[in-house]
Amino acid sequence: MSNNGTTNFDEGVDLTITGNTNDQGGASGSHGGGIYNSGSGATLAIPSDTVIYNNHALTDGDDIYNGTTSTITFGQIGSGWALDGAGIDEVADDCTDAITGWYDDAAGARWEAHAGTYDGVHVESYAFDGETTTVTGPLALKAAHGLGSVAVDPADITVYMGGDQGYEGVITDEDNGSYDESNSLPEPGFYFVLPEEINQAFATAGITTDGGAADLSQHMRIYTHGYNGGELNWKLEMYGATQSNGVNRQFIYRIVPDPTPGQEAVPVRLQFTSEDGTTFTNDTFDPAQAGALHQQYTMQLYTELVDANQVVFEVDIKGTKYYNSMELREGVLDIRYVTGDQDDVVTDVVNSEEELAAARADNPDKAYAVMPDGTTYYINESQVDVTGSAAPSLLFDDLAGSDDTGVAADHPQQLANRALDVITETGASFEHPWYQAKYLDLVDANNGNVYLTTDQPVTVYWPYPAGTDQNTEFHLVHFADLDRDMNNGEISGQIESSSAAYVEVENTEHGIRFTTDGFSPFVLMWEGEGDGPAEPPVNAEPPASGTLTATGDNSLTAITVLGAAGGTCIAAAYVLRKRKAQ
Repeated sequence: MSNNGTTNFDEGVDLTITGNTNDQGGASGSHGGGIYNSGSGATLAIPSDTVIYNNHALTDGDDIYNGTTSTITFGQIGSGWALDGAGIDEVADDCTDAITGWYDDAAGARWEAHAGTYDGVHVESYAFDGETTTVTGPLALKAAHGLGSVAVDPADITVYMGGDQGYEGVITDEDNGSYDESNSLPEPGFYFVLPEEINQAFATAGITTDGGAADLSQHMRIYTHGYNGGELNWKLEMYGATQSNGVNRQFIYRIVPDPTPGQEAVPVRLQFTSEDGTTFTNDTFDPAQAGALHQQYTMQLYTELVDANQVVFEVDIKGTKYYNSMELREGVLDIRYVTGDQDDVVTDVVNSEEELAAARADNPDKAYAVMPDGTTYYINESQVDVTGSAAPSLLFDDLAGSDDTGVAADHPQQLANRALDVITETGASFEHPWYQAKYLDLVDANNGNVYLTTDQPVTVYWPYPAGTDQNTEFHLVHFADLDRDMNNGEISGQIESSSAAYVEVENTEHGIRFTTDGFSPFVLMWEGEGDGPAEPPVNAEPPASGTLTATGDNSLTAITVLGAAGGTCIAAAYVLRKRKAQ
């Protein structure tokens, strides 16, 4: 439509302007493929619901061109509009994405969202309030779309305090962005939630994997553009060797530095924040002060040093580039308490009895887990296979007592009372029942003690407590539904209602052997000697405290009564996790 006079359409007129091309050249013939409104004092008003898109002009204003002294009145874009994928001459072809608004399409700054490089992108939106707008003066517009937004969502993760290695990019100062290069906090994994048009483009291109998700490590990179601290580049790597199902239509990834020559390899900075807004840099907490045996923190990318519009998420689908900005989401880090030091309570998993014998030669008083070669390890209860990178280890920790929790209750003794009930149901009896209570789990010492699950049962070797040997008769009870994910004030009453199962054991030269497909508290019990049954620490003389009965009475009757008194029993907080892929 060309207008150089005065033309006013009434509202309600059915007007459609699509599929037109202006490639004639000349002073005026190459402007405005859909509407060319120019001339001294030219005035044009079109209905607010005019259908006007997918027109093409050689110079500028694919859909609307308004001259220097002209006036035009037009409305918002309509619903269901999409680009046609066409172009003319040296003007790049359009995509076929949905149209979301009006965009600048001036000469020398044509609309372009899919350029070969980000420097060629121009997506300046033209927005106005109301159903229509009236503009006098130069204007060149195209009904098109802007850049998409990729949501960066840290995957929730659960760890135990400690670990030999952790993530290198934990923020230590939120003001200047400094970070810790040696930390026991875990390496984050990320979901990326893409705009729907990119998901559709992947589907159209046939680039999908099991679960309907594309492997973004082959198609997406992240970099800064216009960052005054120097341009930075990152790439994606699968978090784990294999994953059988996509989540949020994507997998879980690491974001790793990918510097070009001369660039600094900077890890993505991650910020951990407590409920009160405090940024923290380690995994240590006091359960008595916290009021719980675990602490939760939010995880989010730290971006204070870079403007959001300076971070580009570039997706390449068979040569077509999709440039996206960043939307930040929060994940949750759950840290569970550990009573002992890392070296005291964590041992490497071994793969054979030969390796077990060698390990015990150096540390005969430690507990060990034996898993055959070929065992698959998953991070938490996910499908993320970390077998190739993990350092599978056995956590063999004391139970949290009153000194840890600040609660005036002897949790280990209360667990032992309940364990005694289970054991006596098998026909066993004691005159002087002694016990040792421990909390067990599999962890990845290379990644902040994140807990692991496996594809098969785990064989554990429990070291003989002081005063016992291979000739001692042992009984073991597993509390399969208690976990360190509970507030201290919620512990009471849980032992009596928890699932407690008798576990068969075998005495071997390497310790008390048993097999389990779940971890949480275990209580080991045997017939002791001498006055005052106690829980002896390994390789130490039994202390004079810690008896199974609150009164110190050694009789089975007194112990049994206490074990049956549900109102006096309190639970430790621990959870069963089946050692198999979900």
